Amino acid sequence: LLPYLKIYVDKNKGRNGAYILAGSQMFNLMEGISETLTGRAVLFELLGFSFKELFKHNLADHTTKDCFASIYKGFFPEPCVHNVELNSFYGSYIQTYLERDIRQIRSVHDLRLFQQFLELLAARVGSLLNLNEISKECAISHTTAKNWLSLLESTRIVYLLRPYFKNVAKRVIKSPKIYFTDTGLLAYILKYPDYRTLQSGPIAGAVFENMLVMEVLKNKFNASKRFELYLYRDSNRNEVDLLLDFGFKVILIEIKLTKSLQERDWEALLRIQKTLKAAEAYIASLVENEIALEKNIRAIPWWKIEKVLK
Repeated sequence: LLPYLKIYVDKNKGRNGAYILAGSQMFNLMEGISETLTGRAVLFELLGFSFKELFKHNLADHTTKDCFASIYKGFFPEPCVHNVELNSFYGSYIQTYLERDIRQIRSVHDLRLFQQFLELLAARVGSLLNLNEISKECAISHTTAKNWLSLLESTRIVYLLRPYFKNVAKRVIKSPKIYFTDTGLLAYILKYPDYRTLQSGPIAGAVFENMLVMEVLKNKFNASKRFELYLYRDSNRNEVDLLLDFGFKVILIEIKLTKSLQERDWEALLRIQKTLKAAEAYIASLVENEIALEKNIRAIPWWKIEKVLK
């Protein structure tokens, strides 16, 4: 197909957007595009639905229960729009991913071990990644773990939020945080039976954080915005969940699964603001309305996180 599209595009250079190619099998598609359609195609990366796409009604009416129901369901079209049964959909998704995509990669010989590796990553969502620890638990070499992680990242199963350093060369040698690109898939891998168990479980805060980090990433992709996402953690253990680097400015976002914010929740933000000279900082949480906490620090409802990017 792609060679014929190349002929058409070259003959009709004034007509843009004549064809839209979509699909989840990215290895073969990207290989074909790079070989035949270089300079002739615009690439858009689409994750699951964003809040804006999925929720047409007023999100201010969303309770914490509704929030976790959405987290548990995930943001793929099939469960969200077509109400496909969740266990059936995600079970088939994992099986298809392992049998179709992964079998094409020669570095994965034992799919059972690979699935165990995936489960160990899921259990550490929202945490700094320690590949040495995971490789030992999974009884694989560090090199294999590194290769498998790269595979999961390139196929958009996981997302690595890398740390921010003023020295760019240092960014790639520090531990990133691990997230999953869809929270429904994450909940399925972790074997949560329903959203209530997830909401009351030990990683509720981490999956809430996962959802909001992905929402920012979706906004970046969908609107083709030019900023990068990082985590920030300095030698004094001052940490913020998200640092958005626009080049000419940075924005700090802390994510808290709580309605009752205390002063200690934004003390680190104040210190990091002074270090980076960041003009804006936000805490995205379960608060119902925007609250001015300090001169340049605001608490915002979780569903308003897109406002930060405008």
